[in-house]
Amino acid sequence: MAKQYGNIVKTDGVNQSNINGEKLINYPFPYCSTLEQKKILEILDEKLSVIDVFLDNIEENIARSEALRQSILKKAFSGQLVPQDPNDEPASVLLERIAREKAEVAVTAKKGRGSKKLLNKKRMSSFDSTKTPLPDLIRNITEGKVQLPDFQRGWVWDDEHVRSLLVSVTRSFPVGAVMLLETGGDVRFQVRPVENLEFTGSIPEPERLILDGQQRLTSLTQVLALDKPVKTFNEKGRRIERFYYIDIEKALEDEQLEEAFIAVEADRTVKTNFGRDIVLDLSSRQKSASNSTSPAIRF
Repeated sequence: MAKQYGNIVKTDGVNQSNINGEKLINYPFPYCSTLEQKKILEILDEKLSVIDVFLDNIEENIARSEALRQSILKKAFSGQLVPQDPNDEPASVLLERIAREKAEVAVTAKKGRGSKKLLNKKRMSSFDSTKTPLPDLIRNITEGKVQLPDFQRGWVWDDEHVRSLLVSVTRSFPVGAVMLLETGGDVRFQVRPVENLEFTGSIPEPERLILDGQQRLTSLTQVLALDKPVKTFNEKGRRIERFYYIDIEKALEDEQLEEAFIAVEADRTVKTNFGRDIVLDLSSRQKSASNSTSPAIRF
């Protein structure tokens, strides 16, 4: 409409056309009446209310699915997931046999006569609360010794969850336990490496599988051990790639620790103005050490 009006009122000169201010003032600008504007607002409010209900339902279902996963694991380990065979030996007899065979394995290993094959044959499935240092656990993940059973859900943590975990680890706060299952039993699962981890050649055979703690271990492995951006999500659920840095000066002040963590895009920059302006450039080691705020190092 504006182009049509301009073609009608313009004055053609030798080199260019001209439209003066008086003609621009008289330009007919269409807009909705007050009644129509109110109706549009009512429709928008109605649609936004529906969206809010959908979002609440989604969050509720996500919480429900997490509770269901925990319930399935609990039932599996307590023998309630499938019907039990009445001909199976009682739990008391099983525990006695486990204790007896563990003692035999310990004696054999102490005397030096047991081979690895014999130890594997004698080893029985049991709970073990051995504390493995985090660096060793992450190294086992990157080497393929620890993987995921294929029935585990995919990687779902967003950027905010990753940052929160890093703050907790930096403050030495407890971040929960993990549950691992030793492989080599009668039941074999399809397996896969953690998110964003790749191997040259064939994927190694795992020694343990992650049953609980997948999101935390995947986050820490991507941030601490991989030399490529973390594949995560923003607050709207859109896939993004981020590198994580820590501002050294802010990290030394406990009250500023949460602000010390910097998430940058895959090109290691932070942009504003819809990606036009770079406000922080950490694309090289030199720039990381001499940025305009304070030195920032990558985990």
